[in-house]
Amino acid sequence: MRKLCLGVLLCALLLCAACQGTGNQEEQQAASYQEAMAKAQTIQVQDAAGQTVDTLSQQEEIATFLEELDLGHWTYWEAAPQAQPLGTFVFLEASTIKLGQTEPDGWVETCRLTLYPEDTITLEILGLTLTFTLEEAAWGTLATRLPS
Repeated sequence: MRKLCLGVLLCALLLCAACQGTGNQEEQQAASYQEAMAKAQTIQVQDAAGQTVDTLSQQEEIATFLEELDLGHWTYWEAAPQAQPLGTFVFLEASTIKLGQTEPDGWVETCRLTLYPEDTITLEILGLTLTFTLEEAAWGTLATRLPS
């Protein structure tokens, strides 16, 4: 009987340790999204009509922009936004230079952020479209990058 109780207790402890060992999934997902976004060599800022109004191409600008996103505090939202988008941020990296080329052929879109009213954003990455709510400060910082 004593061995049975110890066995059950050991299984319970292992199960608890395994659950805690995975860490916070939201933080892990945010880190993987940020890693994909950090590969961008250019970020196009587009207005609601899809016209490019600004381009971030310096690595310092891109790093600052990624910090402003505050990905660790995004909250997944199951409902798709019903409002009209305010603007879009398109993350681009140079296409792969192939044998015999000295310059890349163009740009490849790695992800796209679309900003909506009421602190909502959609992230299109790796073939997925995800909706999140942002903290007001992060949303406001993104909104100021768009034309009024």
